[in-house]
Amino acid sequence: GKGLETRKCCRAACFNDFDNDGDVDVLVGAMNDKPIFLRNDLERGEARRFLKLSARMPGTKNTEAVGGVVAVSTEGGPTQTFAIYRCQSFLGTDDPRIPVGVGAATTATVVVTWPLGSGHAPTTFAGLATNAAYELTPDGKATKIDLPQLK
Repeated sequence: GKGLETRKCCRAACFNDFDNDGDVDVLVGAMNDKPIFLRNDLERGEARRFLKLSARMPGTKNTEAVGGVVAVSTEGGPTQTFAIYRCQSFLGTDDPRIPVGVGAATTATVVVTWPLGSGHAPTTFAGLATNAAYELTPDGKATKIDLPQLK
């Protein structure tokens, strides 16, 4: 679209599913100008299902489980593995939730390997419904998070 044709001096890019529709959008910070919003509007369908995952360790200094690993598998699909990290661009930050595309799968199994030194064994979360967001904790609790749809 026109956003990709814009020529400006920019200093930040924030990757996030701003409209909670399962695809990653981009907000680019322009120097001395308004930001550029690049909205990703993929057609929704059975083959474009997703999960948004947050691993949390409440009561610790590392509440976002940085250094852990999340593995997502679906029936008949490959296992996708994601490192939990908080890396940002200069003057910007990304969504800490891990966005996972799962194709047409309606459920997924997620295994969280918690950070080294946390004292937690890997935790398996089986049968998570897709097209949803979850907060996952070492006690095996998967809390579904509301995703308000933005227009």
